[in-house]
Amino acid sequence: MEQWLNPDRICSYDNISFIPKDKHAPTRDVGSWAGLWMRVDLPGDREGAFYNSEDKPLKGTTGWMERSVVLDVAPDAAVVSFGVTGNGKGTVLIDDLKFEVVSQDVPVDVQPSYQPPMASKPAL
Repeated sequence: MEQWLNPDRICSYDNISFIPKDKHAPTRDVGSWAGLWMRVDLPGDREGAFYNSEDKPLKGTTGWMERSVVLDVAPDAAVVSFGVTGNGKGTVLIDDLKFEVVSQDVPVDVQPSYQPPMASKPAL
């Protein structure tokens, strides 16, 4: 699922948080993983902030648990995109999404660098 918003109302702030209703996201039969994601796009195809929750995955069937994504929004941000992503089968339920401006004391989520697995044998 993907939605987007124009950041004009929030771009004067540094950090925003994308939060499902009651800060929770229950799951049903999630196979590999699922999670919330958010991306800040800048003008001219420049990369902004991105986070996809892959390092804090939702798996299996869960009850309500606290979930959110916090990112810096650059003053020149063009679009903020957000949604639910994952790999495999399953269901993630979210409702009444909201954005909040959060203080600088709230840490932003940082996407871990992808490191491809090293080969177990040298490739010659």
